[in-house]
Amino acid sequence: MPIHPFLFAVYIVVALYANNTTQVPPAHVMRPLIFFLLLAACLFWLFNWRSKDRQYSAYATSWTMLWLALFGHLYQAVNLAILASTGRAANEIIILFVWTLVMGLLGTPQAWKNIRNKKLINDVLTAIAVGAAIFPFFTTTNALYQNQRGAELVDAWQAKQPRIQIHAEGNFPDIYYIILDGYARADVLQDMYGFDNSAFVSALTQRGFLVANQSRSNYMQTALSLASSLNLEYVNFLSDAGGNNRSPAYQLLEDSRLRVTLEDAGYRTVNIASPALFTQFRSYDQYTAPGNASLTEFEKLLISTTPLGTLAANTDLLIPGYQSHRVYTLYSFEALSAVASSPGPKFVFTHVVGPHPPFVFDAQGGPVQSDQPYVMSDASGFPGTRDEYLTGYLGEMQYINQLVLQTVDSILANSPRPPVIVIQGDHGPGAFTNLFLIEEACQRERGSILNAYYFPDKNYAALSPDITPVNTFRVILNRYFDAALPLLENRTYFSYWDAPYNFVDVTDRMDASCNR
Repeated sequence: MPIHPFLFAVYIVVALYANNTTQVPPAHVMRPLIFFLLLAACLFWLFNWRSKDRQYSAYATSWTMLWLALFGHLYQAVNLAILASTGRAANEIIILFVWTLVMGLLGTPQAWKNIRNKKLINDVLTAIAVGAAIFPFFTTTNALYQNQRGAELVDAWQAKQPRIQIHAEGNFPDIYYIILDGYARADVLQDMYGFDNSAFVSALTQRGFLVANQSRSNYMQTALSLASSLNLEYVNFLSDAGGNNRSPAYQLLEDSRLRVTLEDAGYRTVNIASPALFTQFRSYDQYTAPGNASLTEFEKLLISTTPLGTLAANTDLLIPGYQSHRVYTLYSFEALSAVASSPGPKFVFTHVVGPHPPFVFDAQGGPVQSDQPYVMSDASGFPGTRDEYLTGYLGEMQYINQLVLQTVDSILANSPRPPVIVIQGDHGPGAFTNLFLIEEACQRERGSILNAYYFPDKNYAALSPDITPVNTFRVILNRYFDAALPLLENRTYFSYWDAPYNFVDVTDRMDASCNR
């Protein structure tokens, strides 16, 4: 009995999981793995029923599995080649048609009859399938081991943190923590991007916000920045984890010290999903996401790598792509408005992946569809020119400004009692930043952030102009829960993308000019 069809079925799932072990729970792998194994079994039975040839049936089944598994890689390679030579994107439907035609012809009984050494072909397919399945299996095993080591490190650190004592009576305010990924400070936008954002800042101020006009991030990568703010501490202890496995940082997000503190005080936790898997907090009391909820994010990602992703790109399955990114962005603001009238007290967290790349809206909210394959890479990983970055960033930021103001008005109008609202960038943009070379990283650009606060009583005495996110909830817990937490020194750390836990203190470089 040839085994290569079933090994290719395993490869389709395990190879993708091997690249996403830090973000995808192992349990999410089982359903697609069983599905593809059953698909291989059904195809084998069908081909064997028609041909009465087990060797051909195995060959045809493996050919179908390869048709599914390799299309995503083929499309990206062809698209990038055509972009490089013509500047225009490849037509995905045409590539799918040609790919299906070629693979279909090679998998026909007629093609099989013309193969002289049929045993050799099946032996070669078996050898390829074994190698294809084993490599990601070992990669996954090692990654899961690193995940476990990281989890033990985080658990040990959290166990040492003193419990935050909060004291308050009466009605607690709802707390909204809205992350606008990559949103820069106004002076940096003016100086480096040539854009005057004062109208938006003034609009927030008129609504009662305080905008910390010299604020900067503590870290220059999203997971590290949010791990710090949600745990009210610097997370440099992660240097003990080494390597580039991000699971320890991701663990700090969902099981944060802030969450424990607020849940102990009787708060309900609400997470509004984003397209970034690591800020989808499904264990919160309420998790809300757009589209069809019957598939996990891993299953959607898996579909996107196959020909089925092309066919389902604009459906409510929300297969990862530019359209789904637009849906997630709009949904975040709609859900914020909708949740405002629900019972409290509640802590609401949402991570809007914008104006961070990919840029999917223009300044008026019209759709932007890049010729490049859909990726969320930023800074030196951005798949375009610097001019494209600047144009895309400023256009999307202006539209997000409109959405923010509309949403703030809705939250304030619909809240049963005046809430606390924090609108914050996790780090700055990356048009002039290389995250792989500190010498080519513009600390001023990458470290500057929008940081706006709305307090019901408008008492902002504890907020300094240069406050950083690590102190955000120290101030809030002190102000509304009498927590008596000391404020930490405002420091900023750079780390390389491929070595996220090698922290370099760049606090003194934050005002240095950059080579543009």
